[in-house]
Amino acid sequence: MSSYIVDNKTINKIVNYIANGKDMDFHQRQIKEKYNIDLKTSLGCKLFGIKLLDLNTSGTCQRYKEQKNTAVLADYKYELLIVSRVQALKALSCFHYQCAEGDIFEDSFYNYLEGLKGSIALDIVSDTLEWNNAAWG
Repeated sequence: MSSYIVDNKTINKIVNYIANGKDMDFHQRQIKEKYNIDLKTSLGCKLFGIKLLDLNTSGTCQRYKEQKNTAVLADYKYELLIVSRVQALKALSCFHYQCAEGDIFEDSFYNYLEGLKGSIALDIVSDTLEWNNAAWG
């Protein structure tokens, strides 16, 4: 398996969807409570992006047995984007995969993001005709 540090655009797709996406209020509150980051502000969005990038950097550095370079975090630039649920899920899936190295699996933030992926995926699926026509149970 390989790993790389994703680009700012990938991070910004994730941040923007969680900050502005349909039915993300619950996750915005959780992020504020758990990580003290308010996604209703541009500063909060930037801090969340840095937190994501920090996790990605940790995983990648563990994969290649390198020292963590915090300059990567300083290079992060938050940018406002309009992102669909599907694009956000795809970006989050790519990001999550790139982090999956070493002891990252034990990180509570990594595991929170795994649950978030599932939440977005269920939101997408539950809007389909097939879901609505399927028997409950």
